[in-house]
Amino acid sequence: DARQLLQDSDLLGGGKTWEDVATCAKNLASKARLGHGCGINVKLGNGADLVILEIRTHNPLADEVPYPEDCPLRSANDDYDIGVRPDSSTYMVNTRENSVLIGGPKGSGKTTLTYSFLGRLAEMTDQITCVIDLKGDVIEPFVRPYLEHRVSHPAIDWPARTAAQGIRMCEALIRVGKARASAPEYARLKRENNTNLLPVSSALPQFTLVIDEGKGITGTNVTDRELMRLAQLIETVREMYRGQGLNVIFTCLRTIATALGGTDARVQSAILLLLKPKDEEIFNTFDNASGFSAADTPNKGNAFAAEDSQRPEPIGTYNFLPQ
Repeated sequence: DARQLLQDSDLLGGGKTWEDVATCAKNLASKARLGHGCGINVKLGNGADLVILEIRTHNPLADEVPYPEDCPLRSANDDYDIGVRPDSSTYMVNTRENSVLIGGPKGSGKTTLTYSFLGRLAEMTDQITCVIDLKGDVIEPFVRPYLEHRVSHPAIDWPARTAAQGIRMCEALIRVGKARASAPEYARLKRENNTNLLPVSSALPQFTLVIDEGKGITGTNVTDRELMRLAQLIETVREMYRGQGLNVIFTCLRTIATALGGTDARVQSAILLLLKPKDEEIFNTFDNASGFSAADTPNKGNAFAAEDSQRPEPIGTYNFLPQ
């Protein structure tokens, strides 16, 4: 009983806030004798003196959740799900304007989460997907059906396997962004639709640039001139052309400045996802992370997720298998 827990813990008296309650989430879970992975999530209530306690008696994040087989066609303007919350509801994101930063060590499920994003992008009828994958393991499953003549169109529209190919890709995207920003017909289209964002459609698609294992491009220890040039171009796409229908999904081993080439990547990314992190990474990456720890995301594919500096929450990402 949430009220009994609060009364026993004596947290709301004496001008305490919901942040104070959040810092005691672990103690509350211990008092309730909850099982492993069955924690208490503290949310701001409808008033400054009110909190909402989400108490989990089952941990759905320990269950493998397959990527949904029902994959309807959708638009780049739509919200879409990439996993489940601890209450088993779906976790929704929108990448029409919001850039994504995915961090996680090897074996954390980062590549599988990238597959889910690529799958969702492939379902959009007004979206072109460009992927920079210097290792090649992310691109392969999405182009093989096309190479085997089993489909008429690849799920990835433009793959880049080398730094030179990535530079050519980013330079083309920047040309698209500049043209869309300056062309009178696109300015008129925004006025007609009463929006500051370019209205994307199948005739005027969004371009999403997906970078796998970006540390090898943006890390501070990178000295190759081609890779350094590529890192600059990626940052230009991310910073300048979201309004023109260009966006970035970036994956990296760490979300620290030395891996990202500075803090801009984290600041410019509205959607942050951190898989199997260490405690210090949680607090370095997210705002309002009081009461959380690595123990809240113990399984492969578990992640902390937050959008627009909101309080993060643990989610279980979909398991997207190659077939």
